[in-house]
Amino acid sequence: MGCFHGCLSVLQWAQPLPATGTITATSTAATGQRLLLVRHGESEYNVHYAKHHQDPGDMWDAQLTSKGEEQAAELKPLMSREHVDLVVSSPLTRAIQTGLLASPPGHHVVTALASEHLEASCDIGRPTSELRAAFQTVDFGDLPEVWWYVPEECRQDITVQESRRLFAKEGRRESRRDFERRVDLFVAWLSHRQEKVIAIFAHADFFNCFLHRYFGEKEARYSDYWMKNCEVLQLELPEPLLPMAERVPSLPAAALADTEEKVQVHTPTPSRASHALEALRQEGLAMLCTSFLGGNPTS
Repeated sequence: MGCFHGCLSVLQWAQPLPATGTITATSTAATGQRLLLVRHGESEYNVHYAKHHQDPGDMWDAQLTSKGEEQAAELKPLMSREHVDLVVSSPLTRAIQTGLLASPPGHHVVTALASEHLEASCDIGRPTSELRAAFQTVDFGDLPEVWWYVPEECRQDITVQESRRLFAKEGRRESRRDFERRVDLFVAWLSHRQEKVIAIFAHADFFNCFLHRYFGEKEARYSDYWMKNCEVLQLELPEPLLPMAERVPSLPAAALADTEEKVQVHTPTPSRASHALEALRQEGLAMLCTSFLGGNPTS
């Protein structure tokens, strides 16, 4: 088991869990948060890519397969036991479906900050009006009609059709830099949530980037860790996880308008190694202890 140790109480995790699995954790500060990271179930795009090894180019907002729905439903007993205060999901349909099937009724919010790195057609979503009609129990807040990544110079009066054309005809993709900034802004948004137990339903590349940026430097396995469909990882945070420094986001309009104003910059200061593990320190940053089993990369 690999873990990060710190002077505050540490978290312990969590391998991939079936619905009948258990979660054990060390004691956590009263102010701590617990995050359940859940990758979506098997999607239509996952099946297509496994067979053809290429993006069909027009599989917009791929949904779950019947197998993916079963995978998500199998998580419900586990999620029910964890007393989740808030469900957060990407606006992509496969993530929303997974969250709804896996979670008991409760507050389910969507943020575009948790969407997948836009590199494939399945990462271009559906307009918010369609999502509201399809998922009436989900809180979409003020999510704009076109919420996914669009190049900054093209955002004014953007339509769904034009965003798809930019992707298909001009090869416009979300740069790695923009994607990483968005992940950091998600962490900033998360640091202002008051809920104690938060389930996050998102994507392989999104979680890979999150783990790499915040934990990979101190534990090599986290620098290229890919979650499997409906894999669950748990993080216990004695204090809110704060965003990394020097983030001046260039994000989709769907990013919460007041998030940038709330972000406090904290420069990470690594502490000394203990045995083969290193502590991750940052002023006010959570101390994490977690171990993962390997997974396979898929979009």
